[in-house]
Amino acid sequence: MRFNWPEDQIPDPIPIVEVGNVYLSKCRTVTHAWVVVAIKPSGNTVVCLGIDSEGEITTGTAYAIHAMETKKLIGRCDLSDMTFDMEAP
Repeated sequence: MRFNWPEDQIPDPIPIVEVGNVYLSKCRTVTHAWVVVAIKPSGNTVVCLGIDSEGEITTGTAYAIHAMETKKLIGRCDLSDMTFDMEAP
């Protein structure tokens, strides 16, 4: 059995959740967007940094990967060259 969508009503594919994706936050009082900074090895949890309208980090959290699929993808960040040099205390 197969169902054929009318050409003008074919649903958009769900974008793949990847490190660097930026998603619109539902409640934008402080955090305006979520940046995916890691996907746990299990593959079903993402670690995100919340950013405000100025691009400053406001919070951090982890989401089930399927929760990100319901958020609006608004951009991407290249995080491949992000390096932190640690100094001894």
